[in-house]
Amino acid sequence: DILFSASDFKNKYIFYNRESLRRTQDFTSQFTASPFIPPVRGIGFATGYEGSFYYGSKIYGANQELEVTLEKDGDLVIHCPPLSSSIQEIWTKLASDILDIKASHIKMSTTFESGSEPYLPESAYANISITTALLKKCCEAIKRKREKGELPISVTHRLGSVQKKSWDSQRFRGEPFHSCSFAAATVEVELDSCTFRDRIRKIHLIISGGQILNSQAAEATVKLGIQKILSSLTVGTETACDSISISFMKDDGNPEQIGE
Repeated sequence: DILFSASDFKNKYIFYNRESLRRTQDFTSQFTASPFIPPVRGIGFATGYEGSFYYGSKIYGANQELEVTLEKDGDLVIHCPPLSSSIQEIWTKLASDILDIKASHIKMSTTFESGSEPYLPESAYANISITTALLKKCCEAIKRKREKGELPISVTHRLGSVQKKSWDSQRFRGEPFHSCSFAAATVEVELDSCTFRDRIRKIHLIISGGQILNSQAAEATVKLGIQKILSSLTVGTETACDSISISFMKDDGNPEQIGE
């Protein structure tokens, strides 16, 4: 409904459909292309989903875990593989908000003892939708224990138990993804009646991806993905769109991976 309102889909669909019928009736078999005839226009609507961390894959079958420690001096140490600066910033803010700790007291430790290194490579292990959910659980557990016990407090959360409850690989039943994001898009297209060359007038896209931790980075990633797809649609010419509108549903739930 929000997408229909933003893109005026219903009105444009009716107008374009009536125009198409009129052309069919007015210009039958004797119709010939002319530069004086207005372009043919249309609007399309599509939906899709992005599944994150497929439970049935053997590659991602490892029991992912994250350990967080609140030291005696009040420092919070997150034991994790090397992360990008943007994810470090997001994690620092998340932990700071939950535990009411200054950002300067939150540290990332990428040192692991021999034999305890993460099973998966960094690119797969540092899945923001999974590791952020594990971090949130660890911080909430530390918050509860901090009121009752003494420091240091170390908490570890794993993905394995959730994976087994959600997905039955033998029967191929259940919820196959750790998280799922959804999107809907409208695309307005103009086709020149004489040259048959296409031009994309507008693209509206709305995404339901849980809590968006960095909206600017997310929007930039999605726009880049759209431009990559557009560049692969035609051969010999470049298809582009200057008017792309990206919006996200407001949601305070766990962040979902939006991919491209």
